[in-house]
This record gives sequence, structure tokens and C-alpha cells, in this order.
Amino acid sequence: MPLRVIEKRCFSISDEAGEEESPRPTAWAPSVPLEGRWGIPEGRGSVNAGNRVSHLDWKQANLYEEEINRRTAAENEFVVLKKDVDAAYTNKVELQAKVDSLDGEIKFLKCLHEAEIAQIQSHISDTSVILSMDNNRDLDLDSIIDEVRVQYEDIALKSKAEAEALYQTKFLELQLVAGRHGDDLKHTKNEISELSRLIQRIRSEIENAKKQVGEREGELSR
Repeated sequence: MPLRVIEKRCFSISDEAGEEESPRPTAWAPSVPLEGRWGIPEGRGSVNAGNRVSHLDWKQANLYEEEINRRTAAENEFVVLKKDVDAAYTNKVELQAKVDSLDGEIKFLKCLHEAEIAQIQSHISDTSVILSMDNNRDLDLDSIIDEVRVQYEDIALKSKAEAEALYQTKFLELQLVAGRHGDDLKHTKNEISELSRLIQRIRSEIENAKKQVGEREGELSR
């Protein structure tokens, strides 16, 4: 319930209480007021009663305002915690996407390396066919074979070294990402557990605040 409505209701109760405290005329009202008859200054009794009612109304309104402020603060804290949970989940999804991307890239490089090896082997096979066709010629086959072997070994070593270096780099990157992902995931799970406990506590406080406000509203409506 808005604070203005509560204050308006409190002021209405205050006016009604003031009217009840005011002396009512009777058919046999004495010529001398009671305050004068009993030595009480005129009007002092009604002023004191009005002050007491006003003080109670002000105290009641103060309690309502504190409860409403506490409820508002709890709801704001709940909104902030929900944003933190959503951010942690988004971070988890992004890390998983990076791991999947690196895994796909490694598979692609592996296929590329296998294609290069197949191409080199095809080149060696073509060279063997050419040598067999020229077998009747006066050629230094041993030198040609040695030269082809050296070229193949150079190409194979170079390709293997580059591939291993690339694989090693990608593997290390994947390990780092996986490690960070594991740490972040563990940290995220801990944060989610902590946030869940806080959310549960805040919900309980909100329910208690609602219950107290309902009780106070019931008291005011009497």
C-alpha cells in the first residue's frame, strides 16, 4: 500500500479519535465547565488527548514507512541477484561456444594435414611410374631415388613440424580455455548456489514484510 494512502488513513483515524475525545453537549450541561469545576485549565484535557493520538498515529505511520522501505530494498536486491545469475549463465554459454569452436578448428587442421600427406604420397607414386617408364634409358636411378627421397623427407618433416607446432599451440589453447572454463564453471556453480540461498532468504523476508503490512492494514481498517 502506498505511503500516502497510509498517512491519509492515519490522519483520518486521528480526526475521528479527536472527535471522540471532544466533550459532547448533554441536556443537563452545567453552567460551569468541568475543567473549571475541578480546577483543570479549560481545553487542556482535550489537547493532551489529541497529542497522544497524534503521537500514536505518527509512530504507526513511521513503522509502516520502515516496513515498506525494507520491502522495497529486498525487492531491489532480488533484481540485482537475478541479473548476476543471468550474467553467470551467459558467461558459461560463451565459454562452451569457444571450446566447441576450437575443437572444430582442430578437426579441420587434422583433415588438412591428412590431405597434404595424401598429396605427397601421390606425388611419390607418380615419380615411381615415370622412373619405371624410363627404365630402359641410361639413367642414374639411385641418384634420382635418393633425390626424391630427400625431397619427400624434407617436405614430410616440414609439414609434420608445422602441423605438430600448430596442433601443440591449439592443444595448449584448448587446455587453457578448458581450464578456465572448468574454474569459471565451478565458480559459477558456487555463485549460483550462494545466490539461490540469498534469493530464498529475500523471498522469506518479503513474505514476512507482506504479512506484517497485511496485519497492520487489518488493524487500521478496524
